[in-house]
Amino acid sequence: MVEKIVIHHIPKTGGSSIQMRLLWNEVKGKMPRGTTLIKYHAVGREWEYSLLDDLDFSKRDPLHDQFIRHRGKQEGWYADWPTHKKEKVKIITGHSATINDFPEDRHVVIVRNPIWRDASHYNYDTGLGRTKYPFKEWIQNTETDYQVRWIYHKILLHTEIRSPASMLDSIKKAKLKFYRSEGVDKDFWNHFCAANKLTTHGSVKDNVTPREWRVMDQDYANKVLVKNHKAMNVYDWALWNSLV
Repeated sequence: MVEKIVIHHIPKTGGSSIQMRLLWNEVKGKMPRGTTLIKYHAVGREWEYSLLDDLDFSKRDPLHDQFIRHRGKQEGWYADWPTHKKEKVKIITGHSATINDFPEDRHVVIVRNPIWRDASHYNYDTGLGRTKYPFKEWIQNTETDYQVRWIYHKILLHTEIRSPASMLDSIKKAKLKFYRSEGVDKDFWNHFCAANKLTTHGSVKDNVTPREWRVMDQDYANKVLVKNHKAMNVYDWALWNSLV
């Protein structure tokens, strides 16, 4: 039986690839369909995704496309599912997973090198036409310490406004286990799969930025820019550096 676990997904940290690998294991029969529940926010509301009510899942389609096709087809909310169906869920993941999901079980958070997470976010926004700023200007106009704020507000569900330093202190005291995205396969995923008799599907990647969307001027490799980014995002860098 697969252990109960919550795998939290901060945007642009590789969570979609983990989710796709979990679904592949369900399709391949390594764990029952419906073991994984993905909770996410889109088009102004919350959604839930499970293979239990998606018979049209395709391993070849990006997860984002699966979500769009599935919206409106889910059979009620997880909280209201009958016991026999709810008991199938052992893994909760996605942008909207919180500390209240499986509160007595393991909670994993994947964090990413802060400037590369921001670069990936910038690439995504650029590809969708949301910004025309060069990267070095974009980071001047976007929220600082993105990952610390996400964990504090979205995962731990704190609503009070506090300084990033205070947020980080609260995060360190929470029942969360952190892994760097740069080493998540070696440090977490491979062990999790071995313990639960799953296939790693390490080659499966999802939501990878197309080449033409990527930052072309290499601003994010500029030493001055990196120095400025670290000065602006002190607590994201502190969190990431603490995981060495």
